[in-house]
Order: sequence, then C-alpha cells, then structure tokens
Amino acid sequence: MKRTMIALLATLLALLTPAGIALAQEEGPRLPEAGPNAVRSTIGTAFTYQGYLEDTAGPITGAVDFTFTLWDDPTASGAGNQIGGAAALTGVLVDEGLFTAELDFGSGAFGGGARYLEITVNGTVLSPRQSMTPSPVALALPGLYTDESLPFVGVGRDSPIESREAFGVDAPGDGRGGMYVNTTDPGAWAFYGYANEGQLKAYHYYQPTTNAWVLRFGITDQLWVKQDGRVGMGTPAPSERLEVIGSVKTSDGLKVSAGVFNGVLVESANQAGVRVDVAGTDGVHVNSATEDGLSVNYAGGDGLSVSTADGNGVFIDQPAGDGVQVASALDDGVQVGNTVADGVRVVNPGAHGIHVETAGQDGIHVADAGNTGVYARTTDSEDYGGEFVNDGANTSVPQGGGLYARSQGDLVPDLVLGGNSGTDDDGRISTDPNYVSGDLVFASDDDVTVMLDIGGGDEDSDFQIQDESGSPVFNVDDSGALWQPVGQLGLAKAAAFGRCDGSDSGLIHGQSVYGTTISFLTDSDDDSCAVNFGFPLTGRYWIATVTDQLPSSTGLRRLGYVNCWPDGAQQLYCTITDTSDFPEDAEDIMIVVF
Repeated sequence: MKRTMIALLATLLALLTPAGIALAQEEGPRLPEAGPNAVRSTIGTAFTYQGYLEDTAGPITGAVDFTFTLWDDPTASGAGNQIGGAAALTGVLVDEGLFTAELDFGSGAFGGGARYLEITVNGTVLSPRQSMTPSPVALALPGLYTDESLPFVGVGRDSPIESREAFGVDAPGDGRGGMYVNTTDPGAWAFYGYANEGQLKAYHYYQPTTNAWVLRFGITDQLWVKQDGRVGMGTPAPSERLEVIGSVKTSDGLKVSAGVFNGVLVESANQAGVRVDVAGTDGVHVNSATEDGLSVNYAGGDGLSVSTADGNGVFIDQPAGDGVQVASALDDGVQVGNTVADGVRVVNPGAHGIHVETAGQDGIHVADAGNTGVYARTTDSEDYGGEFVNDGANTSVPQGGGLYARSQGDLVPDLVLGGNSGTDDDGRISTDPNYVSGDLVFASDDDVTVMLDIGGGDEDSDFQIQDESGSPVFNVDDSGALWQPVGQLGLAKAAAFGRCDGSDSGLIHGQSVYGTTISFLTDSDDDSCAVNFGFPLTGRYWIATVTDQLPSSTGLRRLGYVNCWPDGAQQLYCTITDTSDFPEDAEDIMIVVF
C-alpha cells in the first residue's frame, strides 16, 4: 500500500558569531590584526535543513528521494515565483521520521522578503509549502540584505547602485535618515577609518575636548570643523569662519558674494598673499564688503598675484573700505599678468580703490592688459581719481617720482589728460592747492615740445599762461603767432618799418599783436618823423635802427643812426643823424617796441 507522507517540522538553523573591535583613542585607529589580504574560508550560500517525515502509519524509516524548491508565495501548485534552482537529493536516509539535508539556492535567495519551501517526496508534492522563518537573532536585522556574490550588504535595499558598491543604505520617509553611529564612551571615535591595501590612509573623528570634527591623514590632523561652524585648515583653533594656515589655490578664482567685514583677509603669507594662476572669469571677485574688499597684511611674495584671467583680474564692487588693501609685500603689492578685461577694477569704494602700504617692488604691476592697465574714477569733485606719492629721500639727480608713464613711438602720448569733446573739458595740470608754495617744473634732458591742434580740426588751439585770476599773460597761437598783454614786458608787442623823412614820412609795414593801427606822422624837419603805435608806451622799451640799403651790387648801405623818444602816450618822435659820405641821406628806419 502506498504511504502518504506529510512534512510536519522544518527548522532553519543560523549560526551568528558576534565580534568586537577595541579602539585606543590616544594611539589612533588600528587595522584588524588579520589584514584584508589574509586568506579566509568563505561561508558560502548552502544551509542545513532538518525535518520530520511521517505518513498515516507513523514515522518513516528508510531511503527517500527529495526535491526542494524555494518560492516567494505560500500557495502550492506553482503559485508565485520560484527563487533559484531546485535542490534534488536522492537516497536521503530517514530514521524514525528525522532527516537532515543541505540545501543551496544560490546567492541572493534570502535577500528580498518572505520565502517558502516546497518539498517533493518520491515524486509527491507536499502541501502546504513550509515558511522559512528567521532565527531570533535575524529578527533584529529588518531590511538587511546580503549578496555574497558581489559582495554587497544593503540596508533598505537589496542591490547596489553600481557594481563597486559594497555597502548601501536607503532611509525611508522624510527627515533624518541614512546611517547614524553612536558609542556609549564619551571619548570614543564612533566611525573613523579609511584604509587601502591594509594601510591606514585617513580617518575622521569627533574630538570631545575641543568640540571639533577632525579629519586626519596618516598621523597628522589637517581639518577641523568647530561646534560654532568655524573651519580650520592647518589650525585646530580657527578664529574666523574659515582660517587657512598656508596658501589657498582655486580653479575658479576667488569669489566673495557679500563680506560682512573683509572680503578676503590674509594675515601673513610666506609667498603670495592671494594667487590665481588661471581663471575662466574674474581672478578675484568681491560683490560687497562692509570693510576692505581684499586685505593682505603681509606677504613674502606678491600681495595679490593674478597670472591669467578671461575676465577681470580683480573685481571689487562697492566695498565700504579700501577696494584692495596691501599693508606690506616683499614683492609687488598687486601683480596682474594677463587679463581679457580690466587688470584691477574697483567700483565705488568707501575709501581708496587700491591701497598699497609697502611693496618690495612695484606697488601695482600690470604686465599685459587688453584695455586700460589701471583705471580709476571718482565722483567726489574734491578728491582725486588716482593718487601717487613718492616720499623717498631727495636726491641731487632727478630719479624716480610720483608717477611714471611711457608709451611706444613719438606720436603716441605718454600721458593723456582730459577725455571728452566738451569745450570746458581742460587737460589740466595743477600743483596741490593745499600747498600754496608748490612749484610746477618741466624738466628734460632733451626737447620739450608743445603740439597744438593735434586733431587737425578748425578749432583755434592756443598755448596760454594765465595769472591767478585766469587772465592770459602769454599766448602762442597754433599758427605760431606770439601774444602778450599790453601791460606785460618781455615779447615784442609791435614793429614798424617806414620812411622817416619829414613831409615824405610814411609807413611801409607795421604789425601790432593787439591789432592796433600803426602810422608814420609827417614833420617839417627832413630827417625826422613821429610814429603812432596805437597803444600806451609808458614804461616800455624799444629798439630803433636805420635800415636803408644801396643796390645789392655795391654791397653797401647808407650809414647813420636814429634816436627816438616819447612824444605823447602812444607815439615816438624820431630823428636820423646821417654818417654816410654818399650824397643821399639815410631815410628808412625799423622800430620794435617791447
């Protein structure tokens, strides 16, 4: 008679061995005694299954053929999805109903929810499927999945995001999630180590004594994040929001959106205070600062160095203090190599646009600028767009100076004043009005040239010297004519050439810088005349000479001299004394009035 068999008992045994790792905080973290490359035997994916088998006649004894399959549904007759392959075991010995079988459904078989075991005995499928219940220890690990074939351990998910992921966490719901590590020892390091090939590379830990999160490489702490949010690089006690001991190098230049105090502050640097090698836009960009936009107290090299920038080398917008302030630099105060836009641009500074206290070399150095090397502008009518001061010791040989400007070529100006077409836009040079005794000196070891009307326009261009009231005291017209007020001595004010011969007297040619009419007046004496110049001659000087000439073939001239003296406020009375042996007297005279 065929025996009907029923599986009554199924037990899954799982052995869990806890392990502990002791950490010594003062000595720093250690690797486990057995390194990651030590040879270990793997657990595998097989497990031991023990059951009890009987039929209507009681417990079964003898050899039985079993087939085990794993499913995700408790319903028999092929419902649900089969997990892994079938485990077919023949001739399994059953003693008084008890048997033991080793089953293996492959990796990941138990990582995705409830599992049910379907058992076939000598070709008969037993019902219902047997639930694979966890051990008590496994109940403490909800949502934990393992896949030894990868290897991978997941919390909240059963597969890695990418193949190299060994551990992954998915946190359900809103708010805090992920992984939280706690230790009951107030001085312990909860989660700390990073190693590669058995060598400890870096680790981080919370330092209870200083309330800081610390990142260490090797045996040296490098980064501190304080409880109040201050960050220190190279220093465990940052005094600012970010404090760096050493230089700072960035790939995007340096951008400060809104600094409550200084945009960038460098207390002391052995090399450059701020250095930017290459920037896609601005090298240093500060939008707004309550104090200085960029401040460097001391630098062993350049205070600020920008090698190449596709935008501005330095851009400071509306600082309440100085745009750029360099207290002391052994090299250049500000050095800008090559920029597409402005080398240094400061907009609306509360104090100086650029302030350099001490520099070992150039205070500001712009090597190559596509536009203006240094551009400064102020809207304060009582202040200066740019101020350059040289307080060096006085030397007998003029060297150095407050400002040096040079360009290439004779036609390119070294210094340009003014800038628009307004008639009131003077190119003005003035000494400091605060010092009434200041002199204005033009010194050169070569020509000093004044070029008038360089634009070639129709506008009259004069070179003028004015007195304190703004009245001209000397004038040179662009045509070359010289002019001086009537009351000033120095230049010739008028010249008259004519015949001085009594009733035959007359003007041959005369010119006055004031546009007055010059005339020769007749006289009854044959060797005399009166010359009226049309402006006052009081206190002036004049030169008079005889200018008669004989025909050029003789190479001689009539000899004599003329004597003139004032005869009224605007005229001279002149007489000629003839010293020639020629029969004709000297008659023509030239008079120049100064």
